[in-house]
Amino acid sequence: MADGISRPPKVRVIAMGRTATLCAAALVVAGCGLCDSRVEWESGSYAVVWIDEPSNSKLSYRIHSDTSVPVVDACVSAIADNT
Repeated sequence: MADGISRPPKVRVIAMGRTATLCAAALVVAGCGLCDSRVEWESGSYAVVWIDEPSNSKLSYRIHSDTSVPVVDACVSAIADNT
């Protein structure tokens, strides 16, 4: 090289690329929020669910196994049934 700077070995470049890829993948997975929703309570077709934050719980009516419609949009803090 003209200015005395040598190029890093090919193995080091590949290792650095893999490390950068793994770091980027970890950030993407962490940002997706794998645990950002949950069913807190369920009885028949009704369920208390939250998305993004547990303090944002909603009472929903389950139309299909993966589809529900909110019944109470306000934060649900307690619920019970008589079954």
